[in-house]
Amino acid sequence: MIVEDAVYGKIKFDGAIAKIIETKPLQRLKQIHQGGAVFLAYPNISTSRFEHSLGVCHLIGILGGNQKEQIAGLLHDISHTAFSHVIDYVLEDNNEDFHEHHKLRFLLDRELTEILHGIELAPEDFLDDRQFGLLETELPKLCADRIDYTLRDLVAWGKISQLEAQEFLKSLEVVDKIIAINSVGWGQWFKSNYEYLNQYFFGDSKNVMANSMFTDLLRQALQINVLQIEDFFQDDNFLIDRINSHDILKAHLKQIKIQLKHQKNATHTSNFKNRVVDPLIIDGGRVLSLSQHS
Repeated sequence: MIVEDAVYGKIKFDGAIAKIIETKPLQRLKQIHQGGAVFLAYPNISTSRFEHSLGVCHLIGILGGNQKEQIAGLLHDISHTAFSHVIDYVLEDNNEDFHEHHKLRFLLDRELTEILHGIELAPEDFLDDRQFGLLETELPKLCADRIDYTLRDLVAWGKISQLEAQEFLKSLEVVDKIIAINSVGWGQWFKSNYEYLNQYFFGDSKNVMANSMFTDLLRQALQINVLQIEDFFQDDNFLIDRINSHDILKAHLKQIKIQLKHQKNATHTSNFKNRVVDPLIIDGGRVLSLSQHS
């Protein structure tokens, strides 16, 4: 299986990983926007959870992760609901982890389970991403999930090119199962671009407005029983079809699109909480955090 990726270029998947990609739970992710309602504000940004999942899987392989770790990367977002974190906004879940509580229902898909059993693995092996250090590590360190969505969103946003992303990837090394960068320069590059992404993409007031208005629309749909919480386990198209089946909600969605289209491209929101990274740097045989080098 050959996939053309916005960050890595051509990626080849084979064996059990290729079979897992073809399963219904993974294919569902093609119709789930990674950025929630961002596509309403910027229609050209349509990155899916599917692309990100394949990217994380591939990156773990680049970093020397074994098959089980790569599969963990492939499955880490399998339970994301329609429009990703929008469900957390609807339910006012500040932890933004609604999907994590429902991961097993997707992992227990019959076809997926058969593939995993065929390589002597079980669905339950992939419930906790924290056991896979290359995949998931708490801030301020780097992990494959954090690196992939950062590069992917920056490329989609037009802040960096695919070539820049690929050059950065060459600087990555693994030390004691932790991802590090082999130069201060690339460390500073990633840190500044990660903070830019959080401030000017996630914190862009037009994006925030899109998610806020769409959240209100979905709450209204739930209140009048056009939608049920269970519907969020489908995909984006399913929710949009349900909204368009109701004349008032359909009109509201159309108005949101018109309002966002005429809204000027905005700067970041002043009250947005910025996240920072402090990656490990390999320099002269020493491994220190970027802040220590500075």
